[in-house]
Amino acid sequence: AETTSKSSVCGNSTVSKAYARDAIRKPLEIEAEGFSEEKVINSLICPADSSNNVYKTSVILKTPSDLIPDSARAYIDFDGNILGPAINNLDNLVSLPTGCGEQNMVKFTPNYLVLDYLKHIGKLTEDIKTKVIRNLHTGYQRELTYRHGDGSFSAFVTSDEEGSMFLTAFVLRSFYEAKKYIYIDDDVLKQMEDWIVSKQRNNGCFPNYGEIVHIDIEGGLKEKKSNGSITAYVLTSLVISNSTNSSAINKAFNCLQQNPPTNPYSQLL
Repeated sequence: AETTSKSSVCGNSTVSKAYARDAIRKPLEIEAEGFSEEKVINSLICPADSSNNVYKTSVILKTPSDLIPDSARAYIDFDGNILGPAINNLDNLVSLPTGCGEQNMVKFTPNYLVLDYLKHIGKLTEDIKTKVIRNLHTGYQRELTYRHGDGSFSAFVTSDEEGSMFLTAFVLRSFYEAKKYIYIDDDVLKQMEDWIVSKQRNNGCFPNYGEIVHIDIEGGLKEKKSNGSITAYVLTSLVISNSTNSSAINKAFNCLQQNPPTNPYSQLL
């Protein structure tokens, strides 16, 4: 700001001193043009399984051709616990579920998984437990708003004409596992199971029914969803949720025998 003696600017006000200045100086962070791109490479180290208790691995770091000069960074981090990075980042894992039917579940599930783990290692505090249970209650009630009349779930219930096989199986297993911490309506679980089984084909396979908006929630299934892959995932959800429909489960196993999954993720399921 700078004072001036010109009456056209100051009007009838009295200016005590012409050309006096008053300024505020603040630092500004200048970011280069472009966008950040991160690549994480994980490696499990077990020296006991290597010769002379020495572990060696090679990592090839490839940078984009249009990389901004002097902007590349590389970091190496070691942790003695395979879940160490996740547990050290609890604030980002234990979050309030929000968003559509898919996004809500992505934030819902880590809450009870963190509870399971911390209870197992004896590190669960009352503060974390209270926060997680509150998040689970909120996530459960929110997810019910994406429930179709037939018991299935989808990302946007108002615009989706039908439920999603993958999301419904995801919700089924997640709600069942969260049931030990919060109240989950058994009728909601039963209707999900009934809807899933109603879509089972005569050969025992489960179809990739309905749409998924955020394909990242499918994990390893997003690369190639064959009859065996989606059936392996749905069957896992039925088993985890303690389904008593032995006929549907046996038929699904038969499907997997006839259509064995080809990618490692589905084979592990």
